[in-house]
Amino acid sequence: MSASPRIVCVCCQVNEVAWYELTCEACRPALEAAGLLAPAPTDNEPADQRIQIGPTDI
Repeated sequence: MSASPRIVCVCCQVNEVAWYELTCEACRPALEAAGLLAPAPTDNEPADQRIQIGPTDI
C-alpha cells in the first residue's frame, strides 16, 4: 500500500493545502506583505479576465 503525497505550504511546510494553492491561510498574508505573492482576488472581483482573440469571441 502506498500513501499519496501530501501537498504542503511552501512557506511553513507543515499545513496541507489544495493542489492549486502555494501557501496556507496562515502564511499567505506575510508573503503578500513581502510582495512575494499577488493578493488573492476578493469575492467581488471576477476570477478571470476574458481576452478577445477573434472577431466572434464574446
